[in-house]
Amino acid sequence: ATLGPQYATMTRYKFVSSEATTGTFGFEMTGTYEDWLAERSTPAILIELPTNTGRFFTQHTAAIWTMIRG
Repeated sequence: ATLGPQYATMTRYKFVSSEATTGTFGFEMTGTYEDWLAERSTPAILIELPTNTGRFFTQHTAAIWTMIRG
């Protein structure tokens, strides 16, 4: 499985592929760090949180460490 859908399942967030960002956000996203890494065969995901505290941060930190540890 790819990282994005796997992460979304763990955090109960909606996965939005890079191809779908124009329709989702209303503008094309280009030149992102994740794209640069993908060109170098390095996996990466972008996680956007509404705040850096509370349950969002805790929930996502746990998911990130689970994925890193494999």
